[in-house]
Amino acid sequence: MRCAVALHSFVDESKTPTYLLVAALIRPGNLWPARRLIRSLILPGQRRIHFVNESARRRAQILDHLVCLPIEVVLFEAGAKESDKARRDKCLSRLVHHHVDRDVRRLVLERDDSHAQADRQIVRRELIAVGAPDQLSYELVRAFEEPLLAVPDAVAWCWPRGGNGAPRQSSWCRMSTPHRCAKPGPPTVRRAAGFTSRS
Repeated sequence: MRCAVALHSFVDESKTPTYLLVAALIRPGNLWPARRLIRSLILPGQRRIHFVNESARRRAQILDHLVCLPIEVVLFEAGAKESDKARRDKCLSRLVHHHVDRDVRRLVLERDDSHAQADRQIVRRELIAVGAPDQLSYELVRAFEEPLLAVPDAVAWCWPRGGNGAPRQSSWCRMSTPHRCAKPGPPTVRRAAGFTSRS
């Protein structure tokens, strides 16, 4: 479904217990206020918000702010029987198809040099496959370079734990069933409760 205003997507992953690719979608007009809010949550001496390193109290405080952002979260999940690379490749392929369908115009992936080249190849291959080679620009950046990567990082940490460590946000963490990436097929939009979203 096409949006009135094209979307930007910020993506991170979780590998336990299943592989999860998390995309946070946001409209261009909301980018600056969202970045400003997230930067205000970074403590002195921190370069970024990284949920695995935060205390339970800090996670709850951060989530209190993140759930107020006008962001839609979409999840892509693959099982535990294959390598991390195989599961990431499947989820990323599915994500590209979904993003073309949703008229996402900019994709920002947290950079990991171990699969940076493969990520570029998959995105390019799938864009050509759906006949939209120029629709989606994509970037690989370090987490500290883009504050909005804190959103998929938070969701990726919370989702496998069902909200543990942040009880006030447990309803936000119990999101709809994510896209399954084991088999090809047209995606169906899933939403994260607590975010402003539109299918």
